[in-house]
Amino acid sequence: MIEVVVDSAWLRCFHLLPAMQGISVYQRSDRPTFYVAYDCPVHARRVCESSGVLLTDPRGKLAAYAYAREKSSSGVAHGQAGDVSRWENWVEAWLQMRFAGKLKTLTSYLGAWKFLSFFLRENKVPTPRALTYRHAVEFVLWRESQVKKSGKTPGRNTALHNVKVLSRIMREAVRRDFCKGNPCFRLSEDVPPAPVPEKPEYTNDQIALVRAELKRRARIGRPSEWMPIAFEIALHQNCRLAATQIPMERIDLERDTIQFHEKGDVYFTVPIHPELKPLLARLKAEGRAVTCTLPRFASRIFSRVLRAIGLPHCFHCTRVTGITRFARAGVPEQQAMAYVHHGSWAVHRIYQRLKPADVRGCHAALNFSSAPGPAPGSAQSQSGHPATRPALPGSNSGRKKSRAQGPARRAAG
Repeated sequence: MIEVVVDSAWLRCFHLLPAMQGISVYQRSDRPTFYVAYDCPVHARRVCESSGVLLTDPRGKLAAYAYAREKSSSGVAHGQAGDVSRWENWVEAWLQMRFAGKLKTLTSYLGAWKFLSFFLRENKVPTPRALTYRHAVEFVLWRESQVKKSGKTPGRNTALHNVKVLSRIMREAVRRDFCKGNPCFRLSEDVPPAPVPEKPEYTNDQIALVRAELKRRARIGRPSEWMPIAFEIALHQNCRLAATQIPMERIDLERDTIQFHEKGDVYFTVPIHPELKPLLARLKAEGRAVTCTLPRFASRIFSRVLRAIGLPHCFHCTRVTGITRFARAGVPEQQAMAYVHHGSWAVHRIYQRLKPADVRGCHAALNFSSAPGPAPGSAQSQSGHPATRPALPGSNSGRKKSRAQGPARRAAG
């Protein structure tokens, strides 16, 4: 009779097999340890790393499986008493899914979550149900105290943007029944944002100064070909910096129209400014795919050029300049908002920088001495007031007056 000896460790290994789906254990050449691959819930991606278990260990493969299981998505859910509400179990995966088609928004939210998750870990807030209003307020103060590589500290509005991201995460947590409420909701009403510096408009002399500087940089071979193109497009079409990188197929020189891509998936078409048409025709004749290729941090690079010539402006001041000139020229707000694609009257009026001289024409409407109104009792005065205005033909008051005067007229006849 043959005696079969079964190691209890291997029995435990087979018992754990249902939870090991998605886990791989393998060896690498010239490496003394087992390597594992698993789905990491913290980084929301596949991770391959050393398990730290030596190949010479008789139970090394089992120990490597246990290591990977503990750190994998299935292991976290299985080994933490089923608490799937922990931040590391779902937040990054949800952000990746929710903003998969919006790369810029996803990058911004993941950057904000990096600071939020660090703060929550430090303050021992492992789940959404443990978050309170006090934590949200303290995060704003903590975020403002962080020192960046440049030596500066983040502003209040940066901290409130991070809290806005946390509020969206908490809203999803409420939907998943991980908590009962969202303590970050409308936090900016209790912690007001910092005032944003008012952006000035460009004068004609300042525009000429910027153009001269961009030409000088082109002569000395600076890699800034995109700057004059983006600047002219923004000046004449009053668009944002990101919108100046226009695919050439959206420019129709025959119909004199240009299609812009706004935030999200919004497109709108406006006429091409006549002074901009020669530049666009030249770019199209060169066979370009886009008008210009914007580098990373293009706005920051352009601001450095403006600082070098002594201007306190930024690229976005081109938009302020256009909207202010629309208002100064008396362009109807409906047309101006359609041209710059503003959907809100309040936002549109924020951009206006009218000066005292621009509203001097209002004095004519408030002149009470040089152009007196009609004298009381005159025909013009009587015709202008409802109480003294003659009755219209066929009106009730006219018929009543005729009936009252009828007997008198008959007696006189």
